[in-house]
Amino acid sequence: MGGRARAAEDVGYARHHLGDHARALACFQQAIGLLSDIGGRHVRAIAQSHLGDTRQAMGNHQAARDTWREALVILAEVDPVEA
Repeated sequence: MGGRARAAEDVGYARHHLGDHARALACFQQAIGLLSDIGGRHVRAIAQSHLGDTRQAMGNHQAARDTWREALVILAEVDPVEA
């Protein structure tokens, strides 16, 4: 399951940079769901950060800020230096 989550995150990242924000959003949400199930907190924080970027690009600024805050909370727990 970790490989599927990482693949979904990677595809979401590529779709975001191609401007396909709707599909990127779905990929990031899938990755976050899978990672929530298996406890991949560091990759989950990264996926949430990228989800925030996509929400920002789609014009949903409040959702982006909320998502980035959630990512920061997780990252601060698992890798304070990166946070």
